Amino acid sequence: MRRWRKAWKRRVKALLGVSRVADIPTSFVVWHGASLLDGAHIMAVATCVREVSKNGKVGDAINIGIYRVDRSPLDAWTSEAIRSICPDSCQHRSDKHGDCYVNWGRLTASWAGVRERLDIQPPAGFWSGAMVRFGMAGDPAAVPLHVWETIASECKGWMGYTAHWRELSREWSHIFMASVSNRVDFERAEEAKWRAYWATEDSASDAIAEDLGVRACLSHSHGLECIACQGCDGTRLDSAGKRASFYNPLHGPVGGKRRRIANAI
Repeated sequence: MRRWRKAWKRRVKALLGVSRVADIPTSFVVWHGASLLDGAHIMAVATCVREVSKNGKVGDAINIGIYRVDRSPLDAWTSEAIRSICPDSCQHRSDKHGDCYVNWGRLTASWAGVRERLDIQPPAGFWSGAMVRFGMAGDPAAVPLHVWETIASECKGWMGYTAHWRELSREWSHIFMASVSNRVDFERAEEAKWRAYWATEDSASDAIAEDLGVRACLSHSHGLECIACQGCDGTRLDSAGKRASFYNPLHGPVGGKRRRIANAI
């Protein structure tokens, strides 16, 4: 499912006026400004722009992460600065369960490589034909909706989630899944007309999700890459309200341990 990238690179070279793939930036700042969560200076950074993403679950996509400009990702994760990019409603945040799947320590290089180049912006049409992952780190709700709408209007497909869905307008649900961690929040999200992505803590929650008609994440159930599924793109193409929500067993080093403990009780 990496066939999109060859044609996309050819188009982007023409847009940028360069002759070599090596002249396409490795990463760049998509947007920077005041966080919608607390007003701190943050930036949305695109990575895996020139190189193929090696994420085995997601597949090859351009990844957009959200970071504080003045604090490294790891420093933000281990301090109150995380509140600028991850909302209080995220139960996986470092000051809550701390079981975020993101390895924040590995993001320093991409953060350091772009923070002095905040004003480099992609030209119109840059995203056309690309597969994009919104919020590889951080929550997209920290960034204005128009940033995501612009990219979504051009790209071939995307995936994105927000834990801040309770405080957001319905327009956000057209692009993002509501990130939930229990049955109560799942039912609230569905009532509010969001499609949900439920990180289930134990096997009992898996069974409840199945009974409620929630579909198992196809990466978990069938080993399908996210870019092939393209199911986590909010309510677009869902005027009849028939697209299912998803659940996925809690995973990652900390999340997986929590799930094993919960299943053993």
